Amino acid sequence: RTRAPRAPCRCPGSAGSGGDSGPPGVSLGSGGGVNFFGLQSSAPGVRSIVYVVDRSGSMTDTFAAVRAELKRSIGLLRRSQKFHVIFYNSGEPTENPPMKPVPAIEANKRAFYEFLDGITPTGGTRPERALRQALALEPDLIYFLSDGAFEPEVVERLKEWNRGGRTKIYTIAYLDPVGRRLLEAIARQNGGEFKFVTDNELP
Repeated sequence: RTRAPRAPCRCPGSAGSGGDSGPPGVSLGSGGGVNFFGLQSSAPGVRSIVYVVDRSGSMTDTFAAVRAELKRSIGLLRRSQKFHVIFYNSGEPTENPPMKPVPAIEANKRAFYEFLDGITPTGGTRPERALRQALALEPDLIYFLSDGAFEPEVVERLKEWNRGGRTKIYTIAYLDPVGRRLLEAIARQNGGEFKFVTDNELP
């Protein structure tokens, strides 16, 4: 998919810039805490984070920026926190071993970086199974990134799977606003925030 350049988005729920250092050109939120593409969690006491990340074929030309931001975000996690990453497309989700959140110690971070280098974009955009697997792990926080449209039914199913709002879900529309309405609804219904990442914010 060819994307035309877009102006920076000043969206409600978008994190501000400043404070942190990261990949050149990526706007980052101010202050400490968990941060992914400038979307910083305001939820207190976040100990367990699962990233649910689109690896569909339409991301082929821009997936390098996702790799860089995942490394930056996970690299800044504290040893007292745990992380896990689930990649999705139209096939089976792909998870980093050992298929559950692990302590954010240097050895686990390095193992994830090696795993990440082998992930390549392909297929379509079907996040449902990845999101269900993520919620089954009962993390404090999910970052859900998508660059395309997906089934509207996912919004209602997430409400059912995340009864009581135990897990906060922060959502990111990556370069393409086509899924924005659904992503905003997911964030709103699950105690999170939404951000639209534009071409201008990538290295």
